[in-house]
Formats: sequence, C-alpha cells, structure tokens
Amino acid sequence: MKRLEVLLFVILGGFAATFLFLSREYNSTAALFPKLIAIASLVFLAAGIAVDRIEGRRGNSGSDPEFGLRPSILFLQAGYVVVIYLIGFFAATVLYLIIAPIQLRYERWGVAIGTSVVLTVALVVSFMWLFDIQLPPGAIWEML
Repeated sequence: MKRLEVLLFVILGGFAATFLFLSREYNSTAALFPKLIAIASLVFLAAGIAVDRIEGRRGNSGSDPEFGLRPSILFLQAGYVVVIYLIGFFAATVLYLIIAPIQLRYERWGVAIGTSVVLTVALVVSFMWLFDIQLPPGAIWEML
C-alpha cells in the first residue's frame, strides 16, 4: 500500500471514529445517522485494507497509471468547495457531477449530464423538504 493511501485510510478512519465517539452524547434518534455512517465507513475501510492485502499477496498490487492521482482531480474537488460558496450548492453540484466524469474520460456525456441533474435534484429535494435543511444559496445569488 502506498503512503498516500495509508494516510487517506487513517484520515477517513479518524473521521469515522470521531463521528462514532461524538454521537454517543446524542439521543438515540439523532445519533442513528452518524453512527450508521461511521460504522459503515469503518467496515468499508477494513474491507478495502483486506482486499488490498489479498491483491498484494497475489502479486496484483501494481497500480494502473491511467487511474493514478492527478493534480487536476484535487483542483476539481477544491474548486467545488469554492464554487459552492460563490454560486450555491445546487449549481455547483450539477457542474461538479457533469465535469468529474468527463475529466475521468467517461465517453457518454448524455448519461453523465442526466445522472448529475437527477442526482442533484434528488439530493436537494431530500435536504430541503424531507430534512428541512437550507442549502447554501451562494454569494452571487444572495447579491441579486
């Protein structure tokens, strides 16, 4: 396992353990979602480590250079956070979900666009109407 992968596993495991630890102070209903996410994250992390070790024993540990870590992926993710602040969650998420598959050389643009719009609408509807959570409208939208 590469150093960066180990670091990412440690960071994700730390977040999951923190959520699990902090959710013990909530009542049972409020603690349900953070606990489920934390437990699922820890299970998937453990499964990822186990699969990596099994693949390493078989000699299949060579990574595919086509899917290596590229700086453009990190810039896209950082840009997504900035764009949420500027134009709002809905528009930024639609743009991100359209650009990310294209950047990863996904050839079916229609599927990428359709999926991004449907997923974003479902996410926004669930947050705004089911959970009654206001999403960031964006600095530019608030100025209008």
